[in-house]
Amino acid sequence: IVKVTVGKNIKTLKKNAFAGSKATKVVLQTKSLKKSQIKGCMKGSKVKTVYVKVGTKAQNKKVLKSYKKIFRKSVIGRKVKIA
Repeated sequence: IVKVTVGKNIKTLKKNAFAGSKATKVVLQTKSLKKSQIKGCMKGSKVKTVYVKVGTKAQNKKVLKSYKKIFRKSVIGRKVKIA
């Protein structure tokens, strides 16, 4: 598995959610994630890139901007590129 898709109904990514996973890409289709709901989710994983695909171009741009603020190394446990 190289890519994992997180559906639009997901509201929380638990600590170490991707730990031990060999996936390098994560596609987020949800727009309801907050900083406290993703704390440590990428710790121990090989994820390098997180893609945001939530709907229209305008919606993507808005959600991408907010996710860039919350997906920081201090929150998720590693350096991840948001696209």
